[in-house]
Amino acid sequence: MNAICDVTVTGVASATFDEATQQLTIDESGFTGDLTVSDVKKTLLSRFKNGQPFDLHAKLIVASPDGAINLS
Repeated sequence: MNAICDVTVTGVASATFDEATQQLTIDESGFTGDLTVSDVKKTLLSRFKNGQPFDLHAKLIVASPDGAINLS
């Protein structure tokens, strides 16, 4: 499959994990510079440039074949 966008994002993102719902929430917003774009190979409409800050907000349901994930 040919990707229409191929960039690398590096850095550190804030996240929380809710054991009851097994939901991982990643929230790195405000273009703080904690995440940056690098290694741009393909980009949609020239939207990404090396060195620019990157925002990420995602909610993911996490599953494990061994059952619920409990952090201690």
